[in-house]
Amino acid sequence: MRITLRKALAATLVLSLSLIATGCNRDKENTDTSSQISETVESVSLSSSDDTQNTEPDEENDSSSKTDDVKFDVSVYDEILEYTYRVLAGIDSRDSLSGTPGTNWVYDLMYMENVYERLDSVGYMYKDVTGDDIPELLITGTFNEYSHGSNIYDIFTVKDGKPALIDEGWARSSIYLTDDGAIYTEGSSGAANSCVGKYYLKSDGTKEWIDFFFTEGDPNNDYALLQYHNKTGEWNTEVSELLNDSDPDYLENYESLSDNLVFLESTLFTTLSDRYGEPVNCVLYVYEDEGFSNGVDRYDTMDDPNSVDVHFVPMGTKVFDFKFLGLSLTDVDENGNVTYESTPILELGDIDDFSPFIIEAAFPGTLPSYGFSYLDEFGTLHEFALIQSGKDGTISLMTLQ
Repeated sequence: MRITLRKALAATLVLSLSLIATGCNRDKENTDTSSQISETVESVSLSSSDDTQNTEPDEENDSSSKTDDVKFDVSVYDEILEYTYRVLAGIDSRDSLSGTPGTNWVYDLMYMENVYERLDSVGYMYKDVTGDDIPELLITGTFNEYSHGSNIYDIFTVKDGKPALIDEGWARSSIYLTDDGAIYTEGSSGAANSCVGKYYLKSDGTKEWIDFFFTEGDPNNDYALLQYHNKTGEWNTEVSELLNDSDPDYLENYESLSDNLVFLESTLFTTLSDRYGEPVNCVLYVYEDEGFSNGVDRYDTMDDPNSVDVHFVPMGTKVFDFKFLGLSLTDVDENGNVTYESTPILELGDIDDFSPFIIEAAFPGTLPSYGFSYLDEFGTLHEFALIQSGKDGTISLMTLQ
């Protein structure tokens, strides 16, 4: 169902058994990997008309157009944008993000088979949300059929010259920016355990809570919920006030927390392709994914002690003239650009709605020896080299010129 800004403006929050949208960081281990978009936004602060798409970046002044302080060097955040983009674009395996802070939401978006759809669903912007005059990096949802354009996935700041995660939203704990500079959150860790809250975020990641409401099941009635309130953000009935849900003052205060959520005019991740590599539109690989090999077509192409299995996974699009290539270096120009000669080793031809398959490849050194090519549905040729990390063995792709 397409979520429009008009629908977001009309929605109201009701704290009941049916509120199972996303949960205020209470049970992150039980993250729901199907990303559900909440329609509980009371109001959205807009600077453009109702169905406006996210704007494209100003190519001549991209950073300054999206930051509160043009003197701050936002390139300190580039590594965050790069590794996030490369996984969403299918260039790197999502396994490469294992243990990386602030990447839960990336896994939630991987269900989108079309790479460009994934990249168009995420944006980034620079904005000081902690009040210390240092613009944070916000990674956000964009306005489309999956998002109303105000949800935040990650907030990074700079500590000791390096980016540091200080807040995040994920499948069961959504966060939003309000027009008074506070953060609004809503979510659930179960049908009986829902919450909404509002706080000011500090640069060290601490939260100065304004209000926090949550529910617990009534121990004396399996079909009833008890509602609690505190100003500390603690999900603890012993330090919270038990509320009367018929009290009009309570309902007014509860519902007002979601007033004036800010529409985030972010830059689409799609625009990062010129900086971080061409999206892999038709084929995504997975390296050493246990349990993946059973019943999967396999192509053994070489007898090499350094060979490993490269797993290709369908992306829901057609692939034409697929070829597995052997690569040999032919030239390096004065700017360091490398040219390779490619020789087809295996030709699978046209692949429509294909199943996963495995091709054996070898990585004898730092220069790529193998790659693959295909034509997309528009007849455009895509060529990639396979590169294995010398640190952890993960495989990434490099676009061939």
